[in-house]
Amino acid sequence: MPEIRLIGLDLDGTLLRRDNSVSEENIRILRECVKRNIQIYLISGRPYCFTKMIAEKIHPAVRVISSNGAIYEIGTTCITHTIESHVLYQIIDVLKEHVHAHAFFKGKHEFFTTEPYDERFLYDHINEQLPVDIQVKSYTGMSWETLKHSAHDIAKILVYDMQAERLLQVRKQIECIENTTVTDYQPISFDITAGGVHKGNAIKAVLQSLHLGKEEFMAFGDARNDLPMFAEAGLTVAMANASEEIQASCDIITSDFMDDGVAKAIQRYILR
Repeated sequence: MPEIRLIGLDLDGTLLRRDNSVSEENIRILRECVKRNIQIYLISGRPYCFTKMIAEKIHPAVRVISSNGAIYEIGTTCITHTIESHVLYQIIDVLKEHVHAHAFFKGKHEFFTTEPYDERFLYDHINEQLPVDIQVKSYTGMSWETLKHSAHDIAKILVYDMQAERLLQVRKQIECIENTTVTDYQPISFDITAGGVHKGNAIKAVLQSLHLGKEEFMAFGDARNDLPMFAEAGLTVAMANASEEIQASCDIITSDFMDDGVAKAIQRYILR
């Protein structure tokens, strides 16, 4: 097997436990990888502030791809791909017609929504844990008209509806808008990013910057939004909690996210 020089890790359902923490064993193994000059990337649909916070808790050398590939680091440079304004207006026009669809518009530092503050999707409540330069501010309870004129530099839109059939109707309309990428994580939610923006293209840019080949990249994940990332990896690892579809697409199946599945696979196949 070629030597692995880059490891990419999804967060929810992969590296993070249910309380959003990283286990001591996972941290220990990842720090050992850093010592061996293996670059670690956290690759998540979560916003930059949260993903960066988790990275810093592991090791300062850990880098970030966030917002499903819309915001990512290459060295010390942070690159952002936002949804074009005219595309954003079309998306808003669709969403405001679906009263049951809840939407959160997320930039790097500012979030916008017609909804009340919701800790599941907004992050102001963790600002005290964040360096000043990655803290965020949310604008909540906006009218659609105000949001349309205020939202800017949007990297990702999260849309959810507790009824999957209703959500599918919204998704089909969004997918008809040019220059958008729609990615799902759960049956009751999907993400919207700019055209061509997903985890796969972000990690492709990282591989090019590091002068690494696909065969030197190992990827861990558990959901459909990880498939573009898997397509760029030489070695793919599905968590035991992943669906049959995801497991079937991967080279290796490891233990679940509550049982140090990341650490176990790295120890077995990389560190030995």
